[in-house]
Amino acid sequence: MCATVCPSQALYFGPLAEIERIRSERPVKEFRFSQQMVKTKVNVMTGPETNVMDFDVLTFMSGADDQMSDAMQSSAGHHV
Repeated sequence: MCATVCPSQALYFGPLAEIERIRSERPVKEFRFSQQMVKTKVNVMTGPETNVMDFDVLTFMSGADDQMSDAMQSSAGHHV
């Protein structure tokens, strides 16, 4: 139901051949987390040259820690 009423077409439910015909992005369902490959039943639209989406979880986590630390320092500076 959500896909049928999505005005931006961010969600799509239907034949894979149809989405490939109407969108310039490429559907991908293989993901690499470091050295581990994960294949899902759900496709994510990505650039036409991408076959596998790479995720560097450790870099993401370290960036989140930096953002949290910055936010805590910033809020600590506002308390008088």
